Amino acid sequence: MIITIVNGILDRLRDYDVARHYGFAEMLPDGESIIPAIYCNNGEYRHVVNDYEWSEGIAYIRLSGADTSEPIFDEAFVGCQDLISIRQPMTLVVIGKRKKYRNFEMGELIRAKVTGTYPSISATIGAVYVDIDVRSIDYDISTVLRSEFEGASISWDTANYIISLSIDVTIRIDSKCLNQAAVCDVNAIAVNLDDDLASNGSTTLTY
Repeated sequence: MIITIVNGILDRLRDYDVARHYGFAEMLPDGESIIPAIYCNNGEYRHVVNDYEWSEGIAYIRLSGADTSEPIFDEAFVGCQDLISIRQPMTLVVIGKRKKYRNFEMGELIRAKVTGTYPSISATIGAVYVDIDVRSIDYDISTVLRSEFEGASISWDTANYIISLSIDVTIRIDSKCLNQAAVCDVNAIAVNLDDDLASNGSTTLTY
């Protein structure tokens, strides 16, 4: 589910040519350092520091904390015995070639294009909705380098920029969908009484 959402965000970034390289990263130990590495396949990773040319542009997303969940009691929906809201914090980092105020322009572009709901992803994973919010953007190079490349020796090229965006992903979904191999049909799970024309106004649905 999370990977589907990450890929959906990265697809939006591709639509606007944010970078040349994209990926889902994990913070991995490298000697005395902890640095992000992008998963490829079969347990193989590419380290962000050594395996990419930063001036070409790279955008990666990593999880930045544990997810939290809570039960939701919403009278607008029936049929959801176990409706829950899941919140997953993520960090999106973009590195690229600086052109005038490119870093600020890129941050504003990403905030505008990434923030919002993702109906296609919701349908894919069987969620009631998926909502993404950009909480903050850090443009300070030294701060971002310290948080992303702990203990690593970085030779920074001032012709590049790096920004870090803190993102909250909120997923409202029936918990039964989390354990199913097949995609849930959200229309069979949750019906919004305000929108359903077949409703007689009570908790009993007529078809």
